[in-house]
Amino acid sequence: MIFSTSNGTHPILSQDFIWVADYYDGTHLCEYDLETKESDPYRFYSIDRMKLLRFGLIGHSSKLFFEAANGVFTINGQDFRISYVANGKEYLLNGRSLFYNDIISYKDAVSEANPFQKQTDCGMFTNRITQYNFGYKKKLDLDGITFNFQAIVSIPYQDKAYMSFKIASDQELDGKIVIQRRGLVVEEIESPLQKGHSTNITWTLK
Repeated sequence: MIFSTSNGTHPILSQDFIWVADYYDGTHLCEYDLETKESDPYRFYSIDRMKLLRFGLIGHSSKLFFEAANGVFTINGQDFRISYVANGKEYLLNGRSLFYNDIISYKDAVSEANPFQKQTDCGMFTNRITQYNFGYKKKLDLDGITFNFQAIVSIPYQDKAYMSFKIASDQELDGKIVIQRRGLVVEEIESPLQKGHSTNITWTLK
């Protein structure tokens, strides 16, 4: 299992981070084959989601992932739990014994043109990754309320990592998002929900 044994580094020179899927049988699948250093654009779709134990990124001596069994994020050894609190009641958006295997992984990139450079086989454009992202989406039926929840961890180039939450419910709620780190509340964000409408929240990791 990569996340249990890795020091957070990898041998792929073309990327700062690569995604990793750990399986409960002790095997894994990485974005690149760590021996041949080869990949293909369809490798993500080869992930066996029914065997998933953890999913996330490694790179620059960092390990960032979530547990498929409960959706709890672990960022460099610190656990992050998310809940929604309304009318004195707490709805756990992760941390429950549910299967969070609808995984998400993508990169933000820019293509830069150099009009003074002679055209080569690759043209006059260079591509550069500006941000790495991973997370999941999950439909939750909690005490008579249906939540659609999406959580993404983003690592921008030369900037602070952050989390993005997208949440919707089938009822109108006047509540707040509560973020816990290692069991302690680190942020409360007022987040009223309108029936059938999504609310988007961005929070810088700390």
